[in-house]
Amino acid sequence: MTEQKELLEAAISEIDRVLIGNKSSDVNKIYLNNAKRFIKESMVDEVIENQKQPFKVGEYYSFEYSDKQEVFKVMSVYEDRMSVESYKVHFDMFSEFQTYMTGNSTAVTYSKPATAEEIALFKRAEHFHSKGRKLNEFKIGDILREKDVNGIVTEIREYGQVVVQYPGELLQVMYCGYIFGNLTLIMTAEELEAAAMEVEG
Repeated sequence: MTEQKELLEAAISEIDRVLIGNKSSDVNKIYLNNAKRFIKESMVDEVIENQKQPFKVGEYYSFEYSDKQEVFKVMSVYEDRMSVESYKVHFDMFSEFQTYMTGNSTAVTYSKPATAEEIALFKRAEHFHSKGRKLNEFKIGDILREKDVNGIVTEIREYGQVVVQYPGELLQVMYCGYIFGNLTLIMTAEELEAAAMEVEG
């Protein structure tokens, strides 16, 4: 039996004593305080176990804390800290360099290996960041790709819908936020303009 399980069973035993109901309120208070202490100690053991998780360079991890989600890639690990690239989902913010202490930081305590979906989200946010954009931020003149076909953004509508014109197509296609994941940003309008100026110059 693990120490954590023993502590939880001890807490249950203390609570059972209170439920019997034949003790004074002062004695019941002692039992309940013991139960709280056992539960807290079991939680500390779990946190310490999580902190022992080895972080590997190049691997992706994620954590959720206070309704905030973050996905990060470990770039380097030292004895007391690690450097990461991070995507804070709740802020829609990508950071190329962040340091987490490996002892008792929230990121270390609550992190777990990232899922395939979380890794894909991180890589998409990283790609947009490399283009100077937030995740799924499109502008008129951007070159996008969907299913091996390139198109150009011709309009951004009031509620964020993206209108794309594909070569040889008479009709334009409008995309809403929930299917932006199908679109790959190939070249931004700014990159196209800079390339055109380079050719002219």
